[in-house]
Amino acid sequence: MSLAARYVPKPFAIVSDTQLLEDTSDAYYEGVHRKMEAFERRQRIREIDELKFRRHKMNTRIDLLRNLQPAQWTTVVNNVLARSDPNDVWARGRKKLDVVGVDWLRRQLIREGIELLTRYDQLIPGAHDQKK
Repeated sequence: MSLAARYVPKPFAIVSDTQLLEDTSDAYYEGVHRKMEAFERRQRIREIDELKFRRHKMNTRIDLLRNLQPAQWTTVVNNVLARSDPNDVWARGRKKLDVVGVDWLRRQLIREGIELLTRYDQLIPGAHDQKK
């Protein structure tokens, strides 16, 4: 067997040492496309599972924010804002919280979390049917 015959691409069949015959059968192309379709299906299922996981995490965070006692929430916010800030990035946030209060931040985070949940519901197929 010649060297050229050993390294023949898949869609080709060896007829002789000098001639290659391309495999144009339907079975070959169906097999190639079936493999890619299976890969795409697995990838889509993985993406949906990841969206479901992220949705679950967001739902847990919203529940935590809703059920956290006001004193505990104030402590959490103060601890976060008390961290060292070399570039004074949090200065505007500290000023705003002094004016509007820490409860405003909680309402804002819950509202943004609910908006994100609705986006997840739109992306996850079948999520609309489960709610009804």
